[in-house]
Amino acid sequence: MNNYLTVKQLREACIAYPYILAQYASGYEMGINSKVASIAAKKQKFKDTDLTAFIGFTPCGLNEYINHKGKFA
Repeated sequence: MNNYLTVKQLREACIAYPYILAQYASGYEMGINSKVASIAAKKQKFKDTDLTAFIGFTPCGLNEYINHKGKFA
């Protein structure tokens, strides 16, 4: 059984690090720019206890973030 990160845990990671790699249960990693994440969080309200789709995260640098960031249509 996987333990998913809560919204509060993900928010705290974004406060602590400028870029993170968030990991899905499948092993896929998605790069998150913490400044953009805080803007996106204002558009939709979440409870701190809500679960995310992520099982963990790793702080990373700008280049690694760029290599893993989500694609935009």
